[in-house]
Amino acid sequence: MENIMDDEKDINKILLVDDNPKNLQIAMNILKDFNVIYSTSGENALTLVEENNFDLILLDIVMPNMSGYEVCEKLKQNNRTKDIPIIFLTVKHEEKDIIEGLEKGAVDYLIKPFYPQVLLKRVQLHLKLASSLKELKQMNEHLNEIIDKKIKEITKKENIIVRQSKFATMGEMIGNIAHQWRQPLSTITTASSGILLKMDFDTLTNEDIVSSMNMINSSAKYLSQTIDDFKSFYDPKRNKFKSIYIDDVIEKSLKLVKAQFSAKDIHLVKNLENIKITSLENELIQVLINILNNARDEVIKLKTKRLIFINSYKENEFLNIEIIDNAGGIEEKLHKKIFDAYFTTKEEKGTGIGLYMSKEIMQKLLDGDIKVENCSYEYESEKFEGAKFILKLPLIF
Repeated sequence: MENIMDDEKDINKILLVDDNPKNLQIAMNILKDFNVIYSTSGENALTLVEENNFDLILLDIVMPNMSGYEVCEKLKQNNRTKDIPIIFLTVKHEEKDIIEGLEKGAVDYLIKPFYPQVLLKRVQLHLKLASSLKELKQMNEHLNEIIDKKIKEITKKENIIVRQSKFATMGEMIGNIAHQWRQPLSTITTASSGILLKMDFDTLTNEDIVSSMNMINSSAKYLSQTIDDFKSFYDPKRNKFKSIYIDDVIEKSLKLVKAQFSAKDIHLVKNLENIKITSLENELIQVLINILNNARDEVIKLKTKRLIFINSYKENEFLNIEIIDNAGGIEEKLHKKIFDAYFTTKEEKGTGIGLYMSKEIMQKLLDGDIKVENCSYEYESEKFEGAKFILKLPLIF
């Protein structure tokens, strides 16, 4: 059985699945501002999913013939429906039930009876998260289409290298966004589970709900901000010479790569001076990301402490930025070759264009230079050796 509330409305479409008419009515009253389609069986729900494009599914577990767990499994096995967020609404309240539901692929788990506002806020939150994920996926697909199209169109080697470098940085950043989303999603899950447990023990207070909702809202804003950062970096309107503070530029660069650095247990040590220069911000960020990722790829080979130092200081009429690792340094004979196009020591993993494009940007666009040397230093009473990349930029272009 199904009910459709004005299928033409330009609002989020939700599938509500429960074999109990009373439960359906309660949930539909709470979600009266959404386009809700309901079903009273798992089999019928699967048919409706094939015929409609749902933004969210609210799914009971205990149903005759086909359980909610089975419905969820079938949806997750279908490429067309696997990304639809599913929230279980159920009387099954034991820890093992919640764990099984989340392991089946649900994004959330609510125990009946539930607070109306909690259900509403959860639905709003997961619709927002799903929309952000969809936008990120579309951006990624769009970028891939651009890459394929541009590679076919471009015939000159230099132009191909320029675009490959930009898209390689895009790929790195998309990977970083995925890493950055793990913690806030974990926070959302923890807050949700905390409310559920307190509900089970009948200790849930209004303060608990407000506190958890604030945590969830803060995490959702963070997820949205990561997309804004990504968009900002690739905004062509920002590719103009302007006055910038180097510590801000470095912080923006670190923000775009910090997730993978944290995941790889890399310790960043910053010694930055607040120096103002005139330059191209996005191009400088691209160079910094290339050098930082190059350092990351070397230090992750270490079994011991992984360090990357970032220093900035003024020298005469120039700004110097140093990026230093503790990976043992680079063979002397490779110091000049590493800036050659397509030269790489990373075998299949490396493209050989990151450092080449960094030098091209520094010399041809920013009127600066880049060089590398090996260095020895002491940090926290330990001695280390590593590679030092030095970026030299004029204070005023």
